Amino acid sequence: MLSFASEAEPDVEQTIDRPALPVSFTTRKRRTTGPIALLALLMLNVVVVTGLWLQHGGMPTDASQETLFTAIGQITALWGTLAALVQILLIARVPGLDGRFGMDRLVRWHRWVGFSLAWCLLAHVVASTIGWAAGDGRSVLSEFLFLNVHHTSVLLATLGFGLLVAVAVTSARASRRALSRETWFVIHLLSYAMMAVSFPHLVKVGTDFDHHRWTTYYWVLLYTVVVVALVWHRFGNPVRNTRRHRFVLGSARCEAPGVVSLRLHAHALDRFPLRAGQFVSVRFLARGWFHRAHPFSVSAQDGNVLRITVKALGDDTARVADIPVGTRVIVEGPYGAFTEAARTRAKVLLIAGGIGITPIRLLFERLAGARGDITLLYRSSSVEDVVFRDELDAIARDRGCNVRYIIGPRTEHGDLFTAASLRSILPDIAAHDVYVCGPPSLVVSATAGLVDAGVAPNHIHSEDFAL
Repeated sequence: MLSFASEAEPDVEQTIDRPALPVSFTTRKRRTTGPIALLALLMLNVVVVTGLWLQHGGMPTDASQETLFTAIGQITALWGTLAALVQILLIARVPGLDGRFGMDRLVRWHRWVGFSLAWCLLAHVVASTIGWAAGDGRSVLSEFLFLNVHHTSVLLATLGFGLLVAVAVTSARASRRALSRETWFVIHLLSYAMMAVSFPHLVKVGTDFDHHRWTTYYWVLLYTVVVVALVWHRFGNPVRNTRRHRFVLGSARCEAPGVVSLRLHAHALDRFPLRAGQFVSVRFLARGWFHRAHPFSVSAQDGNVLRITVKALGDDTARVADIPVGTRVIVEGPYGAFTEAARTRAKVLLIAGGIGITPIRLLFERLAGARGDITLLYRSSSVEDVVFRDELDAIARDRGCNVRYIIGPRTEHGDLFTAASLRSILPDIAAHDVYVCGPPSLVVSATAGLVDAGVAPNHIHSEDFAL
């Protein structure tokens, strides 16, 4: 059965004690220079690296096989090393990057840079071995074995390249589908090991480090920036959160079939920099749980209680309700750009599908706006699967927001996110910012319908929380 619930009455008296929220929103221009600035910074470093290579005699003066292939090996190694540093920086959980671009976009960039890195280092290994073999009068295979046996730094670099190949292979879509998330994550930790074991080779063998002090300073500075960012944010963040907030599991509650909310009790949660729409990565210090972290969206924050809501989509999420109350919890984050910071218009449409209501629910509660400016469209396959309905209705009454529930199987009613359907719900939909969260198929369908309805793509916000 398909049903549309009407808007909540805007003049109903407040019935729930909720924190005071701003009732107006000042529009601002959307910043579109971020990716361009990052690309410009990357290209600047590529130019610097290439310029230093040229300055130090990287360009061969003759066309012999030895000098030509050795030169190719040198420049591809330098480009590959720069790519490795950029790749790690993208997933170092730097707040300025994560909050601006979102973890899903950073992970995509990380993957693209990773494949570039693999090709650069493959070119380096092949070209350098051919060049040195030509100079030493050996076969390519003999030269490869000789270098690894007699040069420890080369052996370490070969090991690092092998680790990189493992990372690259498991990044392919077919491998991602075949591996569990935990196995994939452990393999990708090898990228840090790769950087560590390859650095001695870069310093000892690389000609750019041979009596060129400022070049050495440049590379050491790049490594230092990346390592400090990685340690401070990726590893330091959960340590600081644990010491400051001391999260523990307070209770678990079934919200709908297969959906459980966990209430995490903490200290000084007013100092936890959570924005509505963000997610956290949670590690439960219980048997069978402490060795892996899981990304969960935050559905509510009430005083010193943080609520995360989980749908049973795998072995771990199906048994979260069995975690003992009182279990200590390590919380990383908050992360994500699915927040009001992306907003540019006074009117906002929130579209949620299934468990996608989790981050949407907190946005619905906290987005600034005058009465009637915020509309929630919640798609669910059945009445039983609707999560937080009482809370959503109460928020709508308190704030004068609009909420509509679209309930029923898609197979019976077709695509509900056509331009005509969306305009029938919101005639002025083109004047809205739109936040979409739900299954990938829903996000794709809703995005296409929104664009057809006149919403500019840069006013449609979504984030893949599964990455």
